[in-house]
Amino acid sequence: MNKTSTSKRRFASANAKYKASEIKLLLDNSAGNVPTLLFLEKEFNLGKNYLQNGFQELYGLTIGNYTKELRLKRIKSFLKDYTLTLDSIALETGYNGGEALCRFFKMMEGVSPGVWRRNNFEIADI
Repeated sequence: MNKTSTSKRRFASANAKYKASEIKLLLDNSAGNVPTLLFLEKEFNLGKNYLQNGFQELYGLTIGNYTKELRLKRIKSFLKDYTLTLDSIALETGYNGGEALCRFFKMMEGVSPGVWRRNNFEIADI
């Protein structure tokens, strides 16, 4: 049996699944302050590989990709409100400013947040 299949089998234990669900809950409730992998390792007393492989096994995404998807979802939710500036949305979602948010959003969606906002919401919809 190879090392990978052993670690996956180990992670499938009830305790490990519980820890993965707790990690996901923590990430879901983290708002703009997404915890680092080092924090998660220490908080849940798990090794880096065990943590990353187990989370991916259970949720189909790495912790990093899950965090990106979560932030993107939050940004899109805030973009519905035309009264919010990109800088204020950036602060609410863990970015230092509108420029950093724009770079991330364009990398993920292929368009700027402003273009996405105009294409998906009309002022009358709000």
